[in-house]
This record gives sequence, C-alpha cells and structure tokens, in this order.
Amino acid sequence: MKDQYHYGWAGKLLRVNLSERTCKIEAIDPYLPFIGGRGISDWIVFNFNEQSSDVKALDPPSVIAIGTGPLAGTLVPGGCRTNISSKSVVTGGISTSNVGGHLAAEMKFAGFDQIVIQGKAAEPVYLLIQNGRAEIRDGRDLWGQTTWKTEEIIRGELHDDGIRVACIGPAGEHLCAEACVIVDRGRAAGWGGCGAVFGSKNLKAIAVRGNMPVRIADPDGFWAYNLELLNRVNRSRASGILTRYGTHGAYGVGGPDGRTPQGVRNHRDEYWPADKGMYLREVVFREKWETGRAACFACPSACTHLYHLPGGKYGPLTLEGVHTNTVRALGSNLDITDAEAVLRGQALINQMGLNTDGVGSVMGWAFEAYERGLLTKEDTGGLELTWGNGEAMVKLLEQIAYRRGIGDLLAKGVKEAARTLGQGSEEFAMHVKGQEMNEQSVRSHKGWALGIFTSTRGSGHLNGASLIERLGMDKEKAKSLFGSEAVSRPEAYEGKGVVTAWFENFKAVVDSMGVCYYCTTWIDMDLLGLDEMANLFQLVTGQKTSAQELFWVGERIYNIEKAFNTLHAGFTRKDDLPPKRFMEMPISGGPYAGARLEPEGYNRMLDDYYRTHGWDPVTSWQTSGCLDRLGLDEVKRQLAQAKRLKE
Repeated sequence: MKDQYHYGWAGKLLRVNLSERTCKIEAIDPYLPFIGGRGISDWIVFNFNEQSSDVKALDPPSVIAIGTGPLAGTLVPGGCRTNISSKSVVTGGISTSNVGGHLAAEMKFAGFDQIVIQGKAAEPVYLLIQNGRAEIRDGRDLWGQTTWKTEEIIRGELHDDGIRVACIGPAGEHLCAEACVIVDRGRAAGWGGCGAVFGSKNLKAIAVRGNMPVRIADPDGFWAYNLELLNRVNRSRASGILTRYGTHGAYGVGGPDGRTPQGVRNHRDEYWPADKGMYLREVVFREKWETGRAACFACPSACTHLYHLPGGKYGPLTLEGVHTNTVRALGSNLDITDAEAVLRGQALINQMGLNTDGVGSVMGWAFEAYERGLLTKEDTGGLELTWGNGEAMVKLLEQIAYRRGIGDLLAKGVKEAARTLGQGSEEFAMHVKGQEMNEQSVRSHKGWALGIFTSTRGSGHLNGASLIERLGMDKEKAKSLFGSEAVSRPEAYEGKGVVTAWFENFKAVVDSMGVCYYCTTWIDMDLLGLDEMANLFQLVTGQKTSAQELFWVGERIYNIEKAFNTLHAGFTRKDDLPPKRFMEMPISGGPYAGARLEPEGYNRMLDDYYRTHGWDPVTSWQTSGCLDRLGLDEVKRQLAQAKRLKE
C-alpha cells in the first residue's frame, strides 16, 4: 500500500462472507478513483464479477456495501456520513442510503473505509469490528429485539458504551420493503429496503469501535482552512435556521414562513390549512417536550431535536429524530394533528427499523383505499383507517413491522401492495420506480420535482432536487452557472434540467467524500462547494485535484447508478415521469394555489435533463459518447451486450 493512502483514507476494505463465516481484509487502493463512500460502494455493487443481473436483493449472493469517505472523521464540517449501497428491494435497481451519526468516523478509527457483505449466516449474527480486526459473532439473543435494545445489549456484552451500532429492528427481520438500518438509535439509512437486505442475510447488527488515527497530509493547512469553513457555516442564514429550528422548523408544516407546500392526504393536495398545521409546528414540540439537541460527528448545526414525553397516552417516552419528513409522513400526509401520536410514531419507526418515507407513503395509500371502500374494517382487523386517526397510525406501524394482519400487505411496499389489492388502487399508489414517496412542493417547485422523479434511487429529493428555487440566486450568477436566469423561479421550467443534472453529480461527490449536505451549497451557495471539496481533499489526502476533476468523478458515479438501473430494472424514460396525480390535481389553496405539473413543461425539462447528461432523450439510455468521455469502458461493454446502449 502506498504511503499517500495513509492520509485521509484508512486504507482497507473488509470483505465478509456470512455463508462461509469469513472476514478478509483488502487494500482500498484499486477503488480510489471513485474517492470513497457512495462512489466505491456503487462500483462494488455494479461490478459484474460481484453481482449478476439475475440475483435479487434478498438472495444470499447479493452484495451490500457500507462505506465512508476521506473527509469523514477529520473534523471537516459535517464529515460524518456513511453510505449503504445495494440492489433495491422495491425498484430492482440501485439503492443508495446515507446516514449520519458517529458510525462513519468510528469506521475510520477502526481502520476501514468499506465493508462489503455477501452470503447468509445459518443463524442470526452480528459483525464486530475493532482496530483493524473483524469477527462474526452469535446474534441469536439479539434477534427479535428493537434497535434500541440491540444497541443496549451489544454495549453491555462488550462493556463499552462508546461502541457505535448500526442495526435492524423487527421490520428488517421480517423482510419489510420499508425496513432500514438504524445508527445511533435515531439515524436512518432509509432507502431501498436495505434493512431487509440485512435481515435476509441473518445480519442483525454491525458494531464498530476504534482508536486508530485518521492521518492528514497537511494538518496545519487543513486546520486553518477548516476554521474558515466553520466560520462560513456559522455565518450562514440557512445554517442558522437549521441550528435554531432543525429540519422540522426549517421545512416542515409550511417552514418558518408558512409558505412551504406539504404532501396532504396521500398527495391529493399540498395545502394544509393553518388551523391544522398549527398543532404540529416546531414551536409546539419545542415548548412542550424538547430537552436538548443532538449532533452528528463534527456537526456545527445540531439539527436533531431531543424530546421527552412524560406521560399521557404514549409516555413516558424519550426520543430523537423528529424531522420535516416525520411531520409530513405521519402528520399532513394522513391529516393527523395529534402531536403526541406523531412522537410515538417516530419512536416506533426508530425502534422497529422502518423508513419514515416508505411507511408514510404506504399508510397514505391504505387510508385512501379505506376511504374508497377498497379496504374494510374486516380487512384491517378493526382498525379504522380514517384521515386524522393518530391511534390507528401508531397501531398500523407495529403491524407493518411484524407483518401482522393488514401489515403483511403493507410490508410489501406500496407498489406491490397496490398490485396485490388491485381494484384501481394502483392509480393512487404514490411511488417512483417502485420507491414510495413522501414529499413536498412537488407541484409548485418544478426543478425540485424533476430531481425527485429522475432520482436513480426512485422517489427522493436527495439526489438532484435543488433548493435554489427556495434560496433564490442572483440573475447573473444563475446565468453563468446554469445558463438561465429562470432557475431560481419555482414556476419556471427553463433551466431546471441543467440544475438537476448538476446537483446529481455534485451530491455524488459529497456522498463519496463523507460529508453532510447541510454543510454544502445545497442549502447555501456560500458553503462547501466543489472548490472547497477540492481544497479539503488535497489538504487531507495530499493528492492534488480540482473542482472540474471532482465533478467528472461525480458524473462517473451517477452514470454507474444509471447503468445499473438500465441493466437490472430495465428503466426507461417512462420511469422518470411523475404519478398522474401531480399533473391532474392542483394545489387547492395557499400561496401556490392552482399549481400543478404541466405535461408539456415537465417533458421539456426532462429532455433538457437528458441532453445535459449526454443521454438519449427518447429512451433515456446512455450513449457511447457519454461513457467514452467518462472512461467507463466496463459500463459501456455491459450496456452494449444487453443492447441497451444508444450508439
């Protein structure tokens, strides 16, 4: 291993085969062209020699790769992120999930950049990683436990409260499509059913502990520059809002100014009247139940609330992790105004190991099916799935996690549940490419919508959806960066394809570095961008790079994900289109009343988006020219062999 790889990277990849009960250590060097984190994880999952197209997500040979980047664990603002990549349980394409907390830093301290897991253990196990060593341990006493109890048992068994644990709950054990991996009790790697992939392998948890150093090539230069970046974060208005209000107050239930549209009643609307939203405002939770704030490793914002519910119907209860997605999924999306039920629901989501967005979406579908008479009290075991029924929501969450009663249907994921029920329920199953959606501002903010629907992961705003429409941008700067002054106007379709493609590539870099989006230009154009990432990369690793070179690597990573989807799931242009509801049902009130996605405008954006990436606008397939420019010869070969390459 070259000495330079001792800077920034831990330098090692851990390869685990649960069927054979083996742990092998390899050098990370061959994978470093993809930086780390998401880039390396994606390449491992894509690689033909590691996973063939006929292997399903829950089959024993399937690969799940867990990794972090060279900036994680270094005190870079937000250098705390861990990526999990695998084949998606719900889309059949790529799944990438990103989670904060302290796991990423602890992985580096324990001596590893990536953990690659295949096979299936004969009995439940957990993986223990400590200072360059790994061991597969008996996990039978953990099976059936909640995520909170699992962490408690592992720490007690090892007599170390500092061990960091990533684990699944009952939802993962029961292979629910909405199952996720929970880190540090309240941080979720939520996408693609990755918790079910753990469960299918009889892998209950990964426990990590280390005290090995993360070496930096230029410590003095790094620290001086890092202080400058920390000052930028502290001066940022967007960061200040996050610090004061968390994502709940910044974006949830209308946001700080009450103008942010929310998904309402299974996305039939995006206007929730103030006389309902007032019950779930961030200030209500803060004044009644907040006991403090929590931060991920190296986080300057501490955007996570800590709450304690002392009594009542759902207390005593202490939890963290109520974010904007929570109050939308369990609140406006189900028309629920009971804040205590929302708190209990979020605690259950964390304990059961469920993805908030996934269960929120499938419950919205179930509530609408009940309203239409397609599901009855006989089907639900007596539960009345009426809009606003918080008690039913809480009970339904447990039923989904344990696949009991109606929960067994909903645990299939919204697309498969609707296919099973039929009777036209597919029309109001809100998903993209099979991935459930729980979103806001889809009708009103056109570029935001495009980023959600083109995401390689399926639905989700954490790929290419841009906040520029909310942040605003100087006209000259907008034209210089993206070729159009219209990019900051929510109602405009012009320029949004370019912006979406740019942020897809940019975020692939951020995820590969191991940094949180909330410290980057995603929320404030004055925060960490590609220039800053290039400077940090050089100071940490000792390797010279540029913003342009990093962007090119991000483009390579996103094209690997795109190709994986084409090869494994057969996605084409039709899979980048929104559900009809967003084109046919406008917002009913509020500042964006009447807004909807217009088919002609959306398709113009989509054409622009494909051309920006260098993909074919008719099929959405990648072109030879695009892949040649990116040096992705193996990707091109596989697409050509499958006859899914546009020459």
